Amino acid sequence: KECEISYVTCRGDTCSMPKKIVYPFNPPLEDKVYILRLQSQICAPKWHWLVTKPLALLILIVCTALTILAMGLGVDGMLAHLEKAPRLEQGVATIFGSARNFALSVLLAWCFAVFAHAVESLMAYRYCEQTLRFSNQHSSKWAFLVFLVGWPIFQELPELVDAKEAASKKKE
Repeated sequence: KECEISYVTCRGDTCSMPKKIVYPFNPPLEDKVYILRLQSQICAPKWHWLVTKPLALLILIVCTALTILAMGLGVDGMLAHLEKAPRLEQGVATIFGSARNFALSVLLAWCFAVFAHAVESLMAYRYCEQTLRFSNQHSSKWAFLVFLVGWPIFQELPELVDAKEAASKKKE
């Protein structure tokens, strides 16, 4: 029948001790549809995480580059482009043994990234649906963002589970 908000204020490197505000709902919130809609808004994955989390942005850029190289150009396309830039081809050959090894490594890295992110995405979907009891639409949003960048988004889910478990213990 009330909302408790915990917060910490920070300035530079110094942060205050956790503080709480209790906001009573008058009349009490009893509309389940409204409460579920509110939960959905609060617990939704945030699109801005793709650019505000440095690791998420890095993975997004790398996976986009791998997709363009592997699916856009393919092995033959990468080899053709490397032949047009002999110094780059020589540098790649020095590191990977040959330009073909580089092209195959890019293709293999792309396949691994897709597989790993697909597994993480399925785990996130199942986590959202079964543990957090989110709707199909809500779980799908989480799964999609996790598929795009993997761990940097997936790591947000345990925080929601902890909050749900804490709320469940309070009810008991």
